[in-house]
Amino acid sequence: MKGKIPHLIVRCTLYTLFVFSFAVSCKPRIYSFIPSSQVITQDDSVQFTWDVRGKATLLFDQRNIARPNNDSLHVLEFTLVVKKGSHEAHQKVQISVVPKQTTDYLVSPVTSLNGDTLIASGVKDTMLWKGFSIASITSVNQRVLTVIHDDVQSVIEDTSTASIVWRGKPYSGTWIIKTLLTPAERNNHDLIPNRFQLKASIYKK
Repeated sequence: MKGKIPHLIVRCTLYTLFVFSFAVSCKPRIYSFIPSSQVITQDDSVQFTWDVRGKATLLFDQRNIARPNNDSLHVLEFTLVVKKGSHEAHQKVQISVVPKQTTDYLVSPVTSLNGDTLIASGVKDTMLWKGFSIASITSVNQRVLTVIHDDVQSVIEDTSTASIVWRGKPYSGTWIIKTLLTPAERNNHDLIPNRFQLKASIYKK
């Protein structure tokens, strides 16, 4: 009898693993749930593609989300519900609805210091801002900035003048900002800001 006990334990263990694997495979799964765009205007439509295991149903809700400037962002929240047997799986996607011409802020973290020049770099997601073009760019920093985007370089000297050199260029992509250290920052690197910010007036074609 003692020689048979290990064999019995192994057989029970294998049976348990098989039952667990079978139970997992019976549950609904959402492998992907992708919108055609995450920022749209009221004139746009949005399409979804998904890859699931089970029966899919698409639901949506509307809400306003407060922003720091006391404005509100109109958001459509879509929920993909997948059922299989008595089980359900859920995944949400939020789509922002903005005016055809709107304002957005580009935040570029400082990435390096080359001699006396600070270099910051930020990226606007291509899928998120698909189809949006630039009307003008304004600095919100009290210093002279050299800005590079889409193979165009320009100097923005103050916060009151909007630069139009990127007018018609795509908003998405990489933005690079360069600026000289101030005398105070040269003496004390703790005063160096960790980011720079641009205000962009953009529109949907």
